This record gives sequence, C-alpha cells and structure tokens, in this order.
Amino acid sequence: MKLDFLRQIANPLIDEYVRNGVITARDAVEVKKRFFQAEVKYGFNTYTGDPSKLSLFLNSRDFDELAEYLKSLGALQLLLDILVRIEEVYRELVEVVDAARRARDRLSAGQLTTGGGKGVAKCLDLESLSSLVREKLNPSELLVEGNTVKAIVGGGLEFSVSLHKQHVKMVIKAKKGDVGRAVKGLFEKVGEIAEKTLCI
Repeated sequence: MKLDFLRQIANPLIDEYVRNGVITARDAVEVKKRFFQAEVKYGFNTYTGDPSKLSLFLNSRDFDELAEYLKSLGALQLLLDILVRIEEVYRELVEVVDAARRARDRLSAGQLTTGGGKGVAKCLDLESLSSLVREKLNPSELLVEGNTVKAIVGGGLEFSVSLHKQHVKMVIKAKKGDVGRAVKGLFEKVGEIAEKTLCI
C-alpha cells in the first residue's frame, strides 16, 4: 500500500519545520487543518479514497491558497519539500507526479494556478508588491508587516495595501487639511498598483 499523503508525508515534514523553528506550532495546526480539509474535499486518503486524486488538489485554488499562506509565513520551502516527497513516493502514479512537478516549477517561478484547470495565473507576492509600491510611489519609508505593505509618501500621507485570500485591501491616510491636495495625485498610481495585485 502507498504511503498516506497526509499522515506519512505532509504531517511529518510539517512537524520537522516546527522542530527547526521555521514555523510555530500554532501555524502548523493551521497548515495541517488545510491539508485535512483538502483530503476530505478531494478524496486522496490512501486508506479510504484514491491517492491519484491528489493531482486534483495540486491543480486547485485550495492548493494556491495554502501556498500563499505558507509564503506569508516565510515557509514556502515546506510545500516544495512536500512536492519533492510526493514525486518520490507516488512515482507510479503518473498524473500525481506530473501535477507535483508542475506545481513545484510554478512555485519556484513565483506563479500559481488559477484552479479548475484554466491555466496559470501570475499573482503578485509581497516582495513583488513592495517593489511595485516603491517604484510607483517613491516613498520616504516602506514597511512590510505580515501581509501588508505600508508606504509613507510624504506630508504625513500613508498608503497601505494588504493581500488577502479573496481580496486586496488598500487604505490611504492623510491629515485632515491635506486630504484633497495629497490624495489627488495618488489615485492614478494607486490604480496601477491595484491592477497589478490581481491575478491575470
């Protein structure tokens, strides 16, 4: 019988990353929960389902969202390690190996699938977003906090953009007397940033 993906591949690697201090125990619980939800949804449990269905998960939006979450933790390498292990363990399941290899190549290249087999979507990550904000706004100060990029543009004007699973949140803060003058020149540049934060 093939090794079970969740219990004998994913969970042991997650635990290893906790022991090495890469992710916290709390983060590990969230990652394991997402894998378990995927197992229930796609039915790739080795004991009660079909391991070949793992390929469906690897090509799904659920996988993308897990990748985004791990990236926000600075632990995307965990998912890459899991994909390598999948290729080793399920080498006889061609569709699973192909899906794992494609997923690994996409993640290494900074790309994610759109899900539903509709091809590849290029999604802005935090590093690319911060570079874009720096390029467009030329801020005096740029901070990255969690899933948010914050820019101090000048004159007390503050712009922030946060990446979430299903949406992007942008906030502009300005002193009362400076709102009209300060914000007016920002709208076009902020619009360009907004367009690029969406998956193409």
